[in-house]
Amino acid sequence: MENARISPFQLFCLVFLFELGTAVIIGLGMEAKQDAWIAILIGLTIGIIVLFIYGGLYQHYPDALLTTYTKQIMGKTIGSLISFLYIIYFIYIGARVLRDIATLLQITWLQRTPILVISMVLVLVTIYTIFHGVEVLARTGEIYLFVYLFSTLVTVVFLLFSDVINLQKLLPVAEDWRLILKTAFPVISTFPFGEMIAFTMFLPYLNNRRKGFRYGLMAMILSGVLISFTIAMDIASLGGTMVGRSPFPLLTTMGKISVNTFIQRLDILACIILVIGGFFKITIFSYAAIIGSADLFKLSHKKLTLPLATITLLLSIIIAENTSEHFKEGLKIVPYYIQLPMQIGIPIILLCVALLRKRLLKKTY
Repeated sequence: MENARISPFQLFCLVFLFELGTAVIIGLGMEAKQDAWIAILIGLTIGIIVLFIYGGLYQHYPDALLTTYTKQIMGKTIGSLISFLYIIYFIYIGARVLRDIATLLQITWLQRTPILVISMVLVLVTIYTIFHGVEVLARTGEIYLFVYLFSTLVTVVFLLFSDVINLQKLLPVAEDWRLILKTAFPVISTFPFGEMIAFTMFLPYLNNRRKGFRYGLMAMILSGVLISFTIAMDIASLGGTMVGRSPFPLLTTMGKISVNTFIQRLDILACIILVIGGFFKITIFSYAAIIGSADLFKLSHKKLTLPLATITLLLSIIIAENTSEHFKEGLKIVPYYIQLPMQIGIPIILLCVALLRKRLLKKTY
């Protein structure tokens, strides 16, 4: 663990950018069709409940990383195994996010550039940031939060003035609650909201514990509302059917922007939003894996940065044969067989055992 400190506002910036990540670009929750925005809000509510599980663990072990208190709760052998599983999990999800970003950049703007080259550039920036530590990452988040918000605000304003929004396309509202709930859990509740598990590797760095968790919760809520609003704008612009067919509906929506034939096709703003959000998501998952490995194996995080970043890069390339297979795995396999146990199952067990151990200790003394 680094000898570093971050402020509650810096945590807010990191959580906000992390949660938005790729979620605003892809058609999140489109299985619910025009009610996708409702499914996102329900998924956010479930995610908040899960966040309080992480908060409970943090309350009991405020100075410990996830990979540290798993050993304190479950014992050295089982705890070390669980910690190792989380390191693998962080690397795997980081690789998936890297593949998402690289694929989108290749499809939309860099068609002639090999996906390996795009991924390498992203990883090199990640390595540089992680090598300089969590405080540099946090300060970078403070700067880019405002760039991200400005790009988003400009996008919304131009969409409203482009006369492409038709609220009738959001009707009927709540047509199929069964489908909405099925979409909200586990897919949306685990991506992006359940991925807050990565911040169990950041919470011990807070210089104000009481405010820190509240700021993280606030960032999660605001980002969830913004994702829901963005998807609603996509649907109101393109219609539920079109959004469902488009792998990156925000890009399609922004391509329709036209203000007096002078301001058109603001795809560059989507690129800014994508790269900023994607960078922070990749970096945070990579940092969680690296600092967890450093804690588990008692090594310097700087020595582990390059090897683990290289593993993430290679895994992102071989993770799927093509884009279709990659997205199918992300929707049909990962939420059920990877995200649920790692984000909800194991943390619940850890919290229950921690509470039980605390109660037994009280009875003993």
